[in-house]
Amino acid sequence: MKHVIFAFILFLFLNSNADDSDSATVSACLTQHGYSEMQLSRNANGQFETTVQISEKDVLRVLIDTGSNRTLFDLKKIKKLKYELKNVTMKLQTVSGEQEIKTTDIKNIKIGNANTGPMTIYLTDLDYINKQLKNFGNNTVDGVWGNDLLTLYSAIIDIKNSKLYMRVK
Repeated sequence: MKHVIFAFILFLFLNSNADDSDSATVSACLTQHGYSEMQLSRNANGQFETTVQISEKDVLRVLIDTGSNRTLFDLKKIKKLKYELKNVTMKLQTVSGEQEIKTTDIKNIKIGNANTGPMTIYLTDLDYINKQLKNFGNNTVDGVWGNDLLTLYSAIIDIKNSKLYMRVK
């Protein structure tokens, strides 16, 4: 059944004549199968952004980055919000070189109607990303939503309608 659903969705998105009723059909089908729908916005470069809420209190702006292997949040922002950092320090290879990352545990991440439950998040200095965003007239971000969480929650991005569908169990 999953293959039929995704074949149908793929057909609709590959069909250049797809209209709003097709998008509504896709949305209804995904919702019926446990997906939550989130509206995304685009920055000046056309990159997708949204807001997430962590630990049911702090709202953060994140860039949706399908090219990033790991979801990262800005270390300075998380420190400012007074989350307790773990003494774990790891190295991560990024486009700007090797970055040191830390972690912290949070109660949950809420993105749209989807709620992840307790998890560990990864923290690093996002100045290099925010500098590039500013150079092109964009707002800064507090995090990058990467392929690890997009894959974990079986994300589907409707590019035409700027929607993100995620299946959070």
